[in-house]
Amino acid sequence: MLEGKLLPMLYVRDVPRSVAFYRDVMGFDFQGWWDEGRKAYVSAPPAGHARDFAELCAGDLVLHLHVAEIERGADAAASILHVKVEDADAYYEQVFARGGRFDAPRDQVWGWRQFYVRDPDGHRWSFSHVL
Repeated sequence: MLEGKLLPMLYVRDVPRSVAFYRDVMGFDFQGWWDEGRKAYVSAPPAGHARDFAELCAGDLVLHLHVAEIERGADAAASILHVKVEDADAYYEQVFARGGRFDAPRDQVWGWRQFYVRDPDGHRWSFSHVL
């Protein structure tokens, strides 16, 4: 049976940079760095520990970031991750206040008020509410 939680893993060039983007700009909650020795997430890995896998959360969304060599331009997104929010305009204002510079939400013909975000590795997201 499905639980209903979404746990995407995004492959990124620089995990600490992506953690900063999702935590500081998009407002996700940082859960920690994966520590293979402890088999657990830790808030501060030991000195010399590779920071190549991290977990962040936003509501029921659990985001995994994993380091990988990526051979695609910033404009080449293979998919879009759609996230429903209570109020797209209010969330956009929060993201903007934290330094996110994206096009403002717009009403779409399919009945959503929506805005799009690209992360530093070109992953594309949309945040919307139903009109």
